[in-house]
Amino acid sequence: MKKAKSQAVTCSLDPNSNKNGFDPTTNIDMADDPSSVIEDPNSSDAVSPGFTHNLSRKKAAAPQPAKKLVIKLVKAKPTLPTNFEENTWATLKSAISSIFLKQPDPCDLEKLYQAVNDLCLHKMGGSLYRRIEKECEAHISAALKSLVGQSEDLVVFLSLVEKCWQDFCDQMLMIRGIALYLDRTYVKQAPNVRSLWDMGLQLFRKHLSLASEVEYKTVFGLLQMIESER
Repeated sequence: MKKAKSQAVTCSLDPNSNKNGFDPTTNIDMADDPSSVIEDPNSSDAVSPGFTHNLSRKKAAAPQPAKKLVIKLVKAKPTLPTNFEENTWATLKSAISSIFLKQPDPCDLEKLYQAVNDLCLHKMGGSLYRRIEKECEAHISAALKSLVGQSEDLVVFLSLVEKCWQDFCDQMLMIRGIALYLDRTYVKQAPNVRSLWDMGLQLFRKHLSLASEVEYKTVFGLLQMIESER
């Protein structure tokens, strides 16, 4: 700044200088000399070093991610309705009884399938299997006992036994169709447990041997038929 002022005074004292106070022989470019620039501290163009530093800090700071609101739901353990097993079995028992009595059942087959699935999924397959076995045993026992005292004609009597056997096979197939999920899960996983079909065959054989009169007439009638054919 002092240098600029001294040059201005020298130029003004030189008689050869032009009326504006500048020496034409001297080509001084004020913009080329940084030291010759006079800065006005009151000028609005002057930027303080502190402001520039704060601005650079704001630009360099990374934007903070928005915080996510996480809501955790407390999962309550589902509980079975009161008397779930008994009520479900009552529906299945009604359907099984209708099958044995050859009567239509009002319950939809899909609901029966779902009832068996629910019992198996809640670890009640063993109880369901025993209940079905008990119903089948009661029916076949009563059916074979009803043949006691029937026709003395062995051919006719054998036809009655055959009809009882065919009906029981058809009924067991229908029951197995309803309880197919039980047959594919519990029966396969449990050792020494027969399938529903094999269980039905075993029950028929058992109660045929218990009804001595029915067994005797059946065996004797078959032997007579074989002998007559020979």
